[in-house]
Amino acid sequence: MRRLVEWIGELMEKFLLLALGLSAAWPAQAQLLNRESVNGAALGGLVGGIIGHNHGRQTAEGIAIGAGSGFLLGSLLHQSRAEPYPLYSAPYVASVPVNYYPATAYTPAPAPAPPPAVIAKPIPVSPMSSANSLFGR
Repeated sequence: MRRLVEWIGELMEKFLLLALGLSAAWPAQAQLLNRESVNGAALGGLVGGIIGHNHGRQTAEGIAIGAGSGFLLGSLLHQSRAEPYPLYSAPYVASVPVNYYPATAYTPAPAPAPPPAVIAKPIPVSPMSSANSLFGR
């Protein structure tokens, strides 16, 4: 039994070293506490506290589990809404067009012909003529 405990201890040490090494190599987000994650932790802690209190008066455990879950879900929500910003963007350089050909004389187009005259029909006057004019009659 003692060998089993020692073997598990050695395995845990190796696992801990591996986890620390991988976490050091893993890229991390610069801002850990953002609005969504803090709000998620607060709401999760509140709901977890209520549920924990109603389930065997385990309020502290419920708050801890709810806050952790809310923080994780809030961080995921923040990541899904984040816009990818480029690390470097090239400066904008405006190019000016160069005219290699000499300017030519401009001749305007002839004026269009006037539209034909429209002869209006006489509109009979009735008590409903103002209402009919709204509907194009």
